[in-house]
Amino acid sequence: MTNENPDDNPFAPPTVQSSPVRDVQQPSSRSLIIYWIIAFCINLPLPVMLGALRTSGPGNIGMIIGCVIVNVTGLWLCRVAPDFMLRLSVGSVPVALSQFFVVLHIFVGLAAISVSSWIFNPSADSPSGDLTRIDEVTLTTILTGIGLILPAIAIGYLAGLLFRMASASTARRAE
Repeated sequence: MTNENPDDNPFAPPTVQSSPVRDVQQPSSRSLIIYWIIAFCINLPLPVMLGALRTSGPGNIGMIIGCVIVNVTGLWLCRVAPDFMLRLSVGSVPVALSQFFVVLHIFVGLAAISVSSWIFNPSADSPSGDLTRIDEVTLTTILTGIGLILPAIAIGYLAGLLFRMASASTARRAE
């Protein structure tokens, strides 16, 4: 590694033209969209079932609107943030499996209900009864989606970090 131009300062540090090396080949946008739709669908059953227990009347429409907003946002992110969506898709599998141990989903749902109840009815001491307002249920659904996306992103980035570390150590052994 030396400077290629002899007129350069001999004491200058060497210049290296390098491009970042990716350990994982980036999936196509179409593949990411399919991954996202699968991740979205496998994470729906328990939140929708628990949400249906707390909503009634027009609130059911708000749950549908919230689901559509979360899904469309994910589809848009597949185009503009493919790395993020790849990690989200990977991390959504363990979050979906956690539906069998409902603690995460119940905690996230109750937190979302508390936040939206506080926003739409700040005078109430605690949320009680069914959620019937479209806007309140829509916000609750979006907050629940965000609350489940956050651990999925954390798990996805951790899996990506571990995968890269494993491939880097394998490459070192091959040298």
